[in-house]
Amino acid sequence: MSKEKSVAVRPAKTDLATIDQQLAAESIKDQVSAGGSGPRLSINTNGRWSTPDGAELDTTISVIVVDFVSKNTWYPHPYQAGNPLPPGCFAIGKVLANMQPCPESPEPQHDMCHGCAHDQWGSSATGKGKACKNSRELAVILEEQAADLDNAEIFIISVPPTSIKFFDGFARQVERVLGGPPIKAVVDITAMPVPGTRYSTMNFENVRANSDYADHFQLREEATAMLEAIPDVSNYVSSNQKPTRAAAPAARR
Repeated sequence: MSKEKSVAVRPAKTDLATIDQQLAAESIKDQVSAGGSGPRLSINTNGRWSTPDGAELDTTISVIVVDFVSKNTWYPHPYQAGNPLPPGCFAIGKVLANMQPCPESPEPQHDMCHGCAHDQWGSSATGKGKACKNSRELAVILEEQAADLDNAEIFIISVPPTSIKFFDGFARQVERVLGGPPIKAVVDITAMPVPGTRYSTMNFENVRANSDYADHFQLREEATAMLEAIPDVSNYVSSNQKPTRAAAPAARR
């Protein structure tokens, strides 16, 4: 028997004056420099955006950023493909200066993110980067679904360290030109392959006013809850333990 997809009941529409008052109080300068739970849009090995079910989109998607947070994650062990482990320390927040490990972190590394040794450039064991990964976690809806809020799906996009400056520039531009946070704009996010690697950066371009932001504001509570969801740390392996290696794939006959 097939299961019917449950439809979230979304709140009644808030009046525009109240929305503008709340959005005006959100200071982008505290949220960007000069992560989340839910279905994700990611860039595949072909350099194209893809949905959680594997459907391939274009290299550029047009979205409305309903809300966003900053996320810092520290992992005590190197990444293993096929056997991803939870972070030992993580922080999720709105104001960069106030970021601190969430109480659920198995191994908090410092009382505040600012000043933590893992949040310094050059602390990574594999390069000049940071041992703690910084990201911006975005809750977005696709522009093509934006007119039908009852069926619009909220996706999470994780902006990697190499693309944070592009997102932050976009966020500051929206505040300067449109007088509020990113929800007031529609933006194209383009996957930009990094030559010689299998990675891509994200470019935020073609910014234009979102005339329906008052409607999209009704998704804010749902989006924020997704962004602030705490990762599952039930199978965490502490820094003084050796993780079990992922099983090698079976050889083809």
